[in-house]
Amino acid sequence: MKITKSTGASMVKYFHNQVLLKTEKLLVRYLVRQARRNMAVDTRSVKDYARELYMAVVRKMGITEPKPFNASSGWLQRFKIRNKITNINIGGEEASADRAAAREFPPFLRKIMEEGQYSDDQVFNMDESGLFWKKLPSKSFVVKNASRIRGRKMRKELITVLFTTNASGTCKLKLSVIHTARKLHAYKSMDMTKLNVHWLTARKAWMFSTLSLSWFDDCFVPDVEWRAI
Repeated sequence: MKITKSTGASMVKYFHNQVLLKTEKLLVRYLVRQARRNMAVDTRSVKDYARELYMAVVRKMGITEPKPFNASSGWLQRFKIRNKITNINIGGEEASADRAAAREFPPFLRKIMEEGQYSDDQVFNMDESGLFWKKLPSKSFVVKNASRIRGRKMRKELITVLFTTNASGTCKLKLSVIHTARKLHAYKSMDMTKLNVHWLTARKAWMFSTLSLSWFDDCFVPDVEWRAI
């Protein structure tokens, strides 16, 4: 088969489209996972991750001279339209929000409080936040340069931090931290119950149903009883 200039251009375009298709499919899966975890994803991180995925797919397909892919704003907008991304906000706002339920909950809670004669001091809310405690600032020129020297990706070790307070704001309970390790090397001779936080463990440092029940029984209830709320 004779490869002409036009044929070569067509092949390059074909492979580029295939790489882009696989990249977008992987990116959609990533966004869905983040939305399920209620983790906010901003525009910059989506573009950065898209470029990483693109190069990973290029390497896997064995393409030696791939077309440049910059993950431009125009591409991102078309990507959102093509994949019908509506409940995953890529602007850094809340990843998935049931606004109708949020509007209905305050009067529902107030009714429960009135029927049970609970005060604002007795109503607590626990919320969680992911903390990438080793992730350095992405805009720092020095950091970017250092990451190239080491020849490794930016570190993204995650822990989850739980915050609990009552409705009146008069009682803030001890923080809880979810880590992948039961005991860090630095704490090998330390009693973990003596830390200033409740130390919980999970394989991926995420909160899940069984762990939330354990947190309620072993952390929340003792803290509240100690304060005699």
